[in-house]
Amino acid sequence: MALDPRIEAVRTDYGLAVEDFWQIPQNKQWVCKHAALEVVATKAGVEWSAPQIIEAKTADGIAVLAVTGKMGTRVEWATGEASPKNNKNSYPWAMAEKRAKDRVVLKLVGIHGLVYSEDEADDFKTPAKTAERREVGSALWDELSAIRTMTGLQSFWIDHQDTIKAMDEVNRRRFTERKEAMKRDLSAKTDMVKDIEDTFPGSRVVNETVREQHVLEAGE
Repeated sequence: MALDPRIEAVRTDYGLAVEDFWQIPQNKQWVCKHAALEVVATKAGVEWSAPQIIEAKTADGIAVLAVTGKMGTRVEWATGEASPKNNKNSYPWAMAEKRAKDRVVLKLVGIHGLVYSEDEADDFKTPAKTAERREVGSALWDELSAIRTMTGLQSFWIDHQDTIKAMDEVNRRRFTERKEAMKRDLSAKTDMVKDIEDTFPGSRVVNETVREQHVLEAGE
């Protein structure tokens, strides 16, 4: 689909690629790469003032600041915010700065509201990135579902906790709830084996059950 003429004019003026822009299928909103907006800021000679800190709770992952940019005689400002509700990475200040500066750049070149930066939300990422995240999530879900021991579950969570933390809220909750359900089931199974062993010490059934549990543990 062709770009809006106003967006196309900016793209041409600053030498951006067509691939730097895309539309969200659900609402047809135009989105631009953060790196492309940095190019615009450099080529336009945007001058930045020191940011004003509005809220600082780094330990809670909350950062809010205001940024002012000047292009010639034109001056614009915008706020940038990051919190666990709208940011999945571990760098809230960097994300808040990105969002604020991208908004200012879009205002200065006159297309704010027509275009949003890709860093505004996870849903704004390129279709390729979205598909890649779905593929990774599907593979991790299959790996999680195949686990049969508590040791395996603990190892999986340690190995993949950063990836799961970076997921959107729905999938992050989905994985967490699945982990907790599996933990309860595996704990119940372990308790059952121990109860059988205590009740019928030395029996053939107990020995086979315990041996099966040990094999599963070793397999993980």
